[in-house]
Amino acid sequence: MTDEIAKFEEQLFDVFGIKARQLPFGTNICAEHIMLTDNLRSIELKLSLAVRHAQFAVLTGQPGTGKSTLLRHFASQVADPETVIIYLAESGLTPRWFYAKSLEALGLEAKFYRGDSKHIMQAKIKDLVQSGRKVCLLVDEGHLLNSECCNEVRFCLNFGSCDGSGGYDSSSLVSVILAGQPELWTRLNRAENRAITQRIDYVCQTVNLTAEETSRYIRLRLDDVGCEADVFTEDAQAGIYETSGGCMRIINKICAHAMLYSALQKKATIDRDLISQVVSQELPQY
Repeated sequence: MTDEIAKFEEQLFDVFGIKARQLPFGTNICAEHIMLTDNLRSIELKLSLAVRHAQFAVLTGQPGTGKSTLLRHFASQVADPETVIIYLAESGLTPRWFYAKSLEALGLEAKFYRGDSKHIMQAKIKDLVQSGRKVCLLVDEGHLLNSECCNEVRFCLNFGSCDGSGGYDSSSLVSVILAGQPELWTRLNRAENRAITQRIDYVCQTVNLTAEETSRYIRLRLDDVGCEADVFTEDAQAGIYETSGGCMRIINKICAHAMLYSALQKKATIDRDLISQVVSQELPQY
């Protein structure tokens, strides 16, 4: 069976002239190959300002709008010898694991007791900042955080900087980027989290692609695998946009299935009729 799959993939690559011998619409898009729309560029600007000035940004977006890919791209862009990124993308985080994963990102081991880990993390961040480095805590899947973990985010926001007299002033040592699906706001807007929402400096939201951006996105995915052909007709691209609403995850599904169907027929061009067939058979919910 494995040999048959490999043989079919080679057939698909040959039909569409894919030089990289990779499928173009996979689920794991390399952050380096992200298509930066005006929306995503404006978000990256806000996040960059938050890191630069140790501020707090909240990023939300519907599933499939490129939020996590954007975060990976952003983290890869800002991570340098002067900036330390603590990237947490765990579902079901507990306060203990919150600090364990943070310390792991800092190259340190967590202690058994949460309080000990918290103090170690605070001391390490203080040392990094005093040595001239910036620290960014980036938490994805924030809509899944429980109340206890929300409190730990608030604690990180309250990491104060040394005022020169042994105490701490009101400025923050660390920038925090909290990201998640729109339900994150339901949690943040609860009364017990008012101290968190009052600290928000930037509000960001990813959105679906426009029709023009959808066509650019399809072209970019094909270019990434060395496919120079105009695989999808303009009418097919219009059908993809109408069905997907510009959601990148749905665009990927439609295009991947369409290329599979077309390769089975050994046809190098995908028209709107084939898109309609794919949608009715593979994505009936749309």
